[in-house]
Amino acid sequence: MEGHIEVINLHETKGNPLDLDETSITRGFENFAHPKLVKQLTSSNLVVRQKSLLAARELISIPEHRVRCFGAGIIGALVDCLAHENLQVQQSAARNFSFLASDAAGCEELLKADAIVALLEATYVGDIDTALECFNSLLVAAKKESVRAFFLEHHKFLDKLLEIAKDTVASSKASSALKLIHLILEGRHNEETVDYLLQSDAIGVCASHLDSTSSDLKHSASTVLAFLSVSDLGKEKAIALGVVEPLLNMALTADKKLQYSSSSCLMALAVANSGKKAISEIDESKLRKCVQNLLDEGTEIIIMNCLQIISAAAEESKIRACLKPFISKLNDMKPSLPKYVASHLNYAVRQLKFLSLPHRLENSS
Repeated sequence: MEGHIEVINLHETKGNPLDLDETSITRGFENFAHPKLVKQLTSSNLVVRQKSLLAARELISIPEHRVRCFGAGIIGALVDCLAHENLQVQQSAARNFSFLASDAAGCEELLKADAIVALLEATYVGDIDTALECFNSLLVAAKKESVRAFFLEHHKFLDKLLEIAKDTVASSKASSALKLIHLILEGRHNEETVDYLLQSDAIGVCASHLDSTSSDLKHSASTVLAFLSVSDLGKEKAIALGVVEPLLNMALTADKKLQYSSSSCLMALAVANSGKKAISEIDESKLRKCVQNLLDEGTEIIIMNCLQIISAAAEESKIRACLKPFISKLNDMKPSLPKYVASHLNYAVRQLKFLSLPHRLENSS
C-alpha cells in the first residue's frame, strides 16, 4: 500500500511553476485555441459554426485574444460567414466585426483584408437585419480616422450609401446610411468629398426625408443637411427644395435630437438672403412658436443655435417685427445662461432692436 502511495505522490499533477494571471495566455492555448476557432468558423456544420461565432465574440472582446485571432485569420472567416445562407450566421458575424473595429489597430486590419468593403456590400445585398448589424459595425469603425480617410478617398462607396439612403420603405437602413455619411464627413481633408456630395443628389435625398414618420431618419437627414448647408451652394440647393418649413416643424417637437439637428440646419440657412426670405414667408405665429419652443425646452447648445438663427434672420425687417416681443424674454433669460451663450443673446437682442432706429442712435437718445 505504501508503495502505491509513493507512486501516486511521484506522479501527482503539479501546479504551474509560474504565478500567472487568470487572463494570461499559455503556450498551448496560444498555439491551439485560436487557429481551431477560426477553422470552425468555416465549418460545414451549421451548429458548429453558430457556436464558434458565439465563442469568437467572447475572445475578440479581450484585447490579448483579439490580437491572436487576427493572426489566426479570423477576418477572412467572418467575411465568409457574411455570405452564408443562414441569417443567424450572417447577423452574428456582422455583430462580431464591431468588436474587431473597436480600436485603431483593428480597423487597420479590417482595411487590409477589405472587410470594410465586404460589410458595406452586405448592407445592400443581404437581409435587412443583417444590413443593420453591418451598419452598426461600420459606424463603430467610422469613428476611426483611417476608416473615414478610406471612404473620403473612394467616392464610389458614397454613391452606394446614397442609393441606400433613398429607400423610403426601410427607414432604418436609410437612416443608418446617412449616419455613416455624416461620420465620414467629419474626417480630415474632406473638402473634395463635400464638393462631390454637393454635385450629387445628396441634398435632395436629405430633403426628401424631412417629412418622414421616422424621427430617427429625420434626425439623420437633417444632420447631413446641416453639414452640407455650410457652403453657399448647399444653402441655395436646400432652400430651393423648400426645407425651411419641414425644419421648423421638427424644431416644434419635444424631441431634443430633432430640435438640435433642425436648429443647426436653420442656423446655416438663415445666413443666406434667400434663407431669410424663406423664413419670412413662414406663418408668423408658427415662427414665434418655434422660437418659443427652442428657448423654453432646449439645452444650452439648442438655445445658442436659436439665438444665432434670430441674429441672422432679424436682418429681414418682417422677421424683426415678428420676433421683437422676445426681447424682454431674452433679457430675463440672460442671468441664468453661461457667458458663451449670453454673448449670443446680447447680439440677438441688439439685432432685434434695429427695428426702428440704428443701434448707435437708439443708445444715444
